[in-house]
Amino acid sequence: MLAVALMPLLLIGVLLGLPVRAQGPAHADEAAARVPPPTALQVLRVKGDAEVVLDGTLDEEIWSRVPTHDRFVQLQPRDRQEARWRTTVQVIIDRGALIVGIRAFDPAPEAIRAPLVRRDRVARSQDYVAVFIDPVGLRRSAQFVRVSASGIVADGLYSARDAAENLAPDFDVQAAARRLPDGYSVELRIPFAELRYPLEGGQPWRLMVTRSVPRGENALWVSAPLTSDALHLLAEMPPIAAADDLVDELRDRGFLRVRPELTWRRTQARAADGRTTSDNEALLGVSVKWRPRADWIVDGMVNPDFSQVELDQPQLSGNVRYALRQAEKRPFFLESLDVTGQGQGNEDGSARGLAAFYSRALANPRWGLRATWRGADGDATALAVRDKGGGTMLRPYAYGTIEAPVQAPSSAAFLRRRWQLGDLGVATLLSNRDYGGGRYNRVGGASVEGELGSDWQWRAQGLLSSTTADLNDDDMLEATRARSGHYLWVDLQHRSERWASRLHLEEISPRFANDNGFVNQSGIRRVSYELNRRLGVMPMGWFEADEFELQLALQETRTMADDRHGVPSGERADRSISPGIWFSGPRMLDAWMHANARSIRNETGGRLHEERTLDFGMTINPSAWFATLRLEWESGRMLDVDADRIVNGRTGRTEMLLRVPLPGGTALEAAPLLSWSRLDRPGGGRSLDEWAGRLLTVFQWSAEHSVRLILQRQRSTREEEPNLLSATRSTADTRSFIYQHRQPRGTVLAFGVTDTRAAPSGRRNTEWFAKYSVDFWR
Repeated sequence: MLAVALMPLLLIGVLLGLPVRAQGPAHADEAAARVPPPTALQVLRVKGDAEVVLDGTLDEEIWSRVPTHDRFVQLQPRDRQEARWRTTVQVIIDRGALIVGIRAFDPAPEAIRAPLVRRDRVARSQDYVAVFIDPVGLRRSAQFVRVSASGIVADGLYSARDAAENLAPDFDVQAAARRLPDGYSVELRIPFAELRYPLEGGQPWRLMVTRSVPRGENALWVSAPLTSDALHLLAEMPPIAAADDLVDELRDRGFLRVRPELTWRRTQARAADGRTTSDNEALLGVSVKWRPRADWIVDGMVNPDFSQVELDQPQLSGNVRYALRQAEKRPFFLESLDVTGQGQGNEDGSARGLAAFYSRALANPRWGLRATWRGADGDATALAVRDKGGGTMLRPYAYGTIEAPVQAPSSAAFLRRRWQLGDLGVATLLSNRDYGGGRYNRVGGASVEGELGSDWQWRAQGLLSSTTADLNDDDMLEATRARSGHYLWVDLQHRSERWASRLHLEEISPRFANDNGFVNQSGIRRVSYELNRRLGVMPMGWFEADEFELQLALQETRTMADDRHGVPSGERADRSISPGIWFSGPRMLDAWMHANARSIRNETGGRLHEERTLDFGMTINPSAWFATLRLEWESGRMLDVDADRIVNGRTGRTEMLLRVPLPGGTALEAAPLLSWSRLDRPGGGRSLDEWAGRLLTVFQWSAEHSVRLILQRQRSTREEEPNLLSATRSTADTRSFIYQHRQPRGTVLAFGVTDTRAAPSGRRNTEWFAKYSVDFWR
């Protein structure tokens, strides 16, 4: 066991190579004295259109008249110190946009990492600058745009509530970068039409710039006096000077974007009996985005086509009891992620609060309409969607999730309204899913959140549901008498220089359901607690950790009385204790190790099993071409769900991102992923063997042209054990090829083919498509 525990440190040492010289102050107090105080960002206001050609250079005469901001501090890997190299920021406000000019000085320009990548693939393994802008001024959320040293854009929304960013939204921004003998420079134009701000009564706009320097220590520098103690990235975001009257000038400016899209699709399906059917379809769809004035955005879609959306990553499901959640990638659902709260919750839906709205529950929309309003003291969003069916209905209970395909069409509606009352945030929501024939699911509730000083953050939510749509014994949708349920949770977080902790309480009654949300377990009461002791810089032998934490996670789940599934009240479903460590270091190293002791029950009345495992995980940026390596491993005594017993087992996951520059400025990007799981028999030998692999390859020969190839396979093998387990074997293969030509202002031409095969059923589905869409603006 000691050798297993030491292996991660040996691997990290090999990847890091020679020790990286530690940088940063010896004492935090000394460093804090060098952190500049927050100041308003000075800008240049012009009445007409600024005379700037977006070519990445800052050589127009107007830039010589723009105030320069160059006070940057380091946030990562070690905070409370000045940035090592100079970065300057200049901002012009003309009648239609914010224009940001950034000069990134670099004493080793030949080492700048500027690969040619797809949009939204600009990450910390590259040199980039990013602009965060909060037009509401309350530091609850911000729109951000990253621009790499090669001019590639990544954009999205940052939520202060979750301290997380979402790269799904795309804004109509223009950017250009220019490599220079002493660094690089960037010009970025953000139209006011792409910003979301209140019509009246708002706070001054806020803006912050960050810079990534991925060499050795992988530094992140910011133009605000941030420290790692802050609850989120927007905590010290400075206002834009002389921008108080900007909304008055822009309040009545609107825009309309209409995007018609023509899609041709041919499908061919081979059934298990060998019979083949085919179909041809030409589909004309349209999407609309309309902003009648500053605080309203209306989105609409008819016959949407999402054939260009990347395939979901394969997930292991042979030894899990609960449904797993997938990320949303469809454009229509991305306008107001921060208002719906869709980013909330873990991937597996466990503690941290369940998503009250989960757009992937809407499988195949025929049409949709949504409106989003943003005011100075709150915001709201409402949507209505007609779904053609083909999705999955989830009916959870304490020990699993019942999943069944739902072919019936349905109508979905969702409304959420938020108020900001000083430091207190209050929200209400209403949700409805109607399948016709008296079958429906309705949810309503409220939430409240706030901060206590600069160290504490708390949230609470309560939901009530009423449901007449349920699954019968054959997992078919049927109308039943109305059943009601509730969902309550409270979350409290604390973060200071030396401590970080989180307490989470939740109760989900047995009959609670939310068909527009994500609920994979019900009939439980759960308490979880995390305590982290932050020790700062720590010698690790081969290198020095920039941050080191001792961690402890505790959790207990008990059941509520559920007559339908025969579950009594107060039965312990699980109890776990997980002490461990986490540390960060050079080359964006992020590593952790935990010892896990868990008592877990597989079914009501069943034996309380004792799991004992050791897990290890790490991510690192080994080199310029080896952009990311992520490893996860867990082994020990694990629960075999199907056999209801504890056996020796192991699970793992390896994910890489490789970027290879090619002649002529082209680039090849490969992202292999492999997940595996093995459970042994008590007497030796294999019981369950499961793995899922995926290879995503992108050939990018310009910012507009790309070819994407995806090869994906999942395989599961269960060995027979007489009177206990039946032998099962299944394999699923998917191959997808897509060519895409994307021009500025939204014109897209794409065509491709996706082929899916399953064994031993012999089913095969092949789809060819071609799509053309173009944007019209007014």
